[in-house]
Amino acid sequence: MKCKKVKKRLSAFIDNEFKEDTRLEIEQHLETCSGCRQELNLLKHSWDSLELWEKREAPQNFESVFWQKLKAGEEKQASAWSLIKGFFHKPVLVPAALILVFGILFGAYLGNNLYQRDIDNPDSGIYSLQKKKVLYLDAFNNVSSKSVTGAYLRLISR
Repeated sequence: MKCKKVKKRLSAFIDNEFKEDTRLEIEQHLETCSGCRQELNLLKHSWDSLELWEKREAPQNFESVFWQKLKAGEEKQASAWSLIKGFFHKPVLVPAALILVFGILFGAYLGNNLYQRDIDNPDSGIYSLQKKKVLYLDAFNNVSSKSVTGAYLRLISR
C-alpha cells in the first residue's frame, strides 16, 4: 500500500473501522515506513490531547440564543440592502442623482473645452504659454500682486 493511501486511512485505522485484511496491510506498511508511523503517532497524540480537555455543557438556552443572533444578523444585512433598494423607490432621489451625474459630466466637458481654448489661443487668456497645449509655471509671472494668487505666491516665495 502507498503512503498517500495509508495516511488517508490512519484515522479510520485508529478507530478499528477496517476488516482484518486491510488492517494487516496498513500494519505491514507502518512497520516499514517511518514517515507514516510518525504520522500515526501524531494523530494518536492529537486524539489523546483532545480527551484531556475539560468537557463543558452548553447553557440551556444556547440553541434559542444562537437562532436569535443569527436572525438578527440576517435582519441587519437585509436592512442595509433595503436601504440601497429603497433609494430607487423614492421618486425624488433618482432624478436628483441623474441631474448630479449629468452636471458633473457636463462640467468636466465644459471645463476641458474652455481650458483647451485658452491653451490654443494664449494671447486671449490669462495664461502665459510657451508652447501650445502645455501649461508652464511661468503662467503665474503676470499675476497681479493684489490678487489672492499674487498674495499666495509672495508668501510661498519667501
